[in-house]
Amino acid sequence: DLVEVEWMRFYHRPDWAVPVITDFARESQTFRRYRMDDVVKLSGACGCATPFQRVGAVGGRLQDILLLPAPKGGFRPLFPFEVNAVLKGFADYRLYQQDAYHFTLAVPGAPGRGVLAALTELLERPSRLEIVPLRAEAPEKKRRRVQRLFDEGNSVVLESLVGPPGGM
Repeated sequence: DLVEVEWMRFYHRPDWAVPVITDFARESQTFRRYRMDDVVKLSGACGCATPFQRVGAVGGRLQDILLLPAPKGGFRPLFPFEVNAVLKGFADYRLYQQDAYHFTLAVPGAPGRGVLAALTELLERPSRLEIVPLRAEAPEKKRRRVQRLFDEGNSVVLESLVGPPGGM
């Protein structure tokens, strides 16, 4: 094999992981235990008897995982696709997390009570949820609907939510 892939699995969601790759074929700039920023859902074994781990879906980037306080201390992850499922009725939106208890939802128009109740439940009753109008962004700017605005280096995510790299 020319590439080795290891997985840093989420403690609270072991079917989700962050790939760590080592590329043995590169000659000029090697990748040794390079942690990617993608978060992927791992699938079951392939029917073709390959020994490699299958990836079922890409769930987002490490920077886009929201950090909710866990009942026994620390944090638990909230993935962007979980937020998308609640806010799917909006053509466009932004959800920003300023800290563990403060969120801002930017939407065109006003969200209905049902949407707000579902979002509040998903965010586990944040102490502050602001609703603001969605502002137009430059068309060339990458659209990130869910953004965590603290822990930019992902140190909390890497130290408390995912385990060390392991094999398939």
